[in-house]
Amino acid sequence: MTSKLGEKGMEQMQRDELLQKYRNERQDEGKDHVNDSTDAKAFSGMLIFAVLIIVYQVYKDVPFGDVTALLFSFLAFGGFYRYHATKAKHFLLMGVLNAAICIGFIVWYVIQTL
Repeated sequence: MTSKLGEKGMEQMQRDELLQKYRNERQDEGKDHVNDSTDAKAFSGMLIFAVLIIVYQVYKDVPFGDVTALLFSFLAFGGFYRYHATKAKHFLLMGVLNAAICIGFIVWYVIQTL
């Protein structure tokens, strides 16, 4: 049976090893969280702005496939990079599907503006 002092020593060693691992990887969970949070909020702001531009383009009866293609390209690249990092097939499917939608919108936009 391990004594309480022995358990605390093991926990301290594990914590020290974990901290050293993060130092070696030069990762900071706090900074990562801030970056992820602000990126998500920035994307939300960009999405709202894009929708406003699309609404204006529809109101003025001008083609709007360009902005829509940009939004779907973001989703496509995100899917491909997540697949590359995780090898999860649903990310590949998401990337391919969004890339096809993106290409469809950009082709439609080019046809409308010729």
